[in-house]
Amino acid sequence: MYRAARFYRVGTPLRVEEMPVPQINDNEALITVRAAAMCHSDVHVITGYFLCRVLLHLDMKSQAI
Repeated sequence: MYRAARFYRVGTPLRVEEMPVPQINDNEALITVRAAAMCHSDVHVITGYFLCRVLLHLDMKSQAI
């Protein structure tokens, strides 16, 4: 299991939830992310400054070290 911060609706905090580890194919790699950051436009979506009518994947940024 891994933890994911998930967005459900405007004006509510992200929910940190346990998620199953995805199954990968032979041509894919599974990495461990220890830290990530949010793009400022993602904050605008969460707070309602940008209104979206479609299902949206917030783009968490991560950096390989």
